[in-house]
Amino acid sequence: MQNIKSLSDTTLLSKIQALADEERKLTTQILELLREVEHRRLYAQQGFSTLFEYVVKGLGYSEASAARRINSMRLLKELPDLKDSIEKGSLNLSTVSTVQSFIKREEKEKGRIYTTEQKRELIGQIENCSQRECEKILMGISP
Repeated sequence: MQNIKSLSDTTLLSKIQALADEERKLTTQILELLREVEHRRLYAQQGFSTLFEYVVKGLGYSEASAARRINSMRLLKELPDLKDSIEKGSLNLSTVSTVQSFIKREEKEKGRIYTTEQKRELIGQIENCSQRECEKILMGISP
């Protein structure tokens, strides 16, 4: 990469936008690959007992980053159209992961089962929301 200080303001902003767009595309590719690694149980072949352990120790993600990716991947498995929203930036891993955790907690603690359509509606409510706004919306649904 050339000397950052020598970039014009326009070039710098253009470059960072292009990289952010590329990063979101790479993120969705990672989620798709993680889904296949989970499906094939390739993490076990690598000597890891769980996908989470593989993502942390094998791929080098922090525990929080690994959890966000795995949660997002699992919701993306059921709602593949989320990929476009993540790539556009109207959804991010934090909010998607939060919705997946919310759904799993509701199922476990309250026995509430969310249909695919209800999950899609939840995602629709949090699109273009910050993490804080997402949490507020979900707390309104189930404190």
